Amino acid sequence: MLHMWNKACSYGVTAPYSLQQIADDDRLEHLHNDINFHLIELLEHLLAGSCAFPAADTLFALFGSIDALPLAGHRRASFHFLYSDLYVYHRRLDGALIQLSKSFALNPQPQVPIRQAIMSASAGNYADGLVFLERARLANMQRLALLPSFEAEIARVETDFKRLLESQSPN
Repeated sequence: MLHMWNKACSYGVTAPYSLQQIADDDRLEHLHNDINFHLIELLEHLLAGSCAFPAADTLFALFGSIDALPLAGHRRASFHFLYSDLYVYHRRLDGALIQLSKSFALNPQPQVPIRQAIMSASAGNYADGLVFLERARLANMQRLALLPSFEAEIARVETDFKRLLESQSPN
């Protein structure tokens, strides 16, 4: 259903199902492992404004319905990462941070707390950002040796946050 909605959006035709209908359908099943691909496409359409989208509550209901489906391991971690994008789009920082925490719990990749740090800093919470960067540093040290290191990025962002935190403190 989501695939057909995305394709209809891409080609400018009327979709056979609305996102509201998909969200309300209690018979949803996960029939293949590329649900995240369809969610990426949906979020790209949302960001581009290429289709008419329903109210935010409908989109959150759709993601909630998908969250109830049996997704395994890294696919569920990726789902929560994408779910955070929906929260970011609707400027709901707490929800985005929660979804990223769920993603990190399932697949502790340093990119996730780096993103949390940047989100926290965007709200002026540099001290919280430093906590997330420490979590990123630990995850980076525990990564597989063949994966690239994020230490340089972590150190750069940490330096920026400390400088910004110092500029906020009274002299």
